[in-house]
Amino acid sequence: LGEEEGLLLYNGGTVCKYYFYNNSAGAVCKMMGFDAAIGWRYGKIWPSVQKGYNITLMYVQCSSPDWASCSYIDKYESCVHWQDVFLTCNGTGSSVRCAAG
Repeated sequence: LGEEEGLLLYNGGTVCKYYFYNNSAGAVCKMMGFDAAIGWRYGKIWPSVQKGYNITLMYVQCSSPDWASCSYIDKYESCVHWQDVFLTCNGTGSSVRCAAG
């Protein structure tokens, strides 16, 4: 069991921070097989990694930390990479690929 921050990816691209709050973080971590979200932030934190991706998810909005409560838009409108989501989950997930910055 542990925790590590990672750049959140969706369909080969990054996720924008619009409407992404603690419930969204919890739902995504649980969907990936983790116990819970420890935290999240956004920014141009790993610029050399981030620039290699398109932004593919505009927002993830959840009313609870359960994926069934979430809505999302998978199109790009006005996001830029300083709005990319970085997520920290707790536990042992099964659907995670890490990219080091």
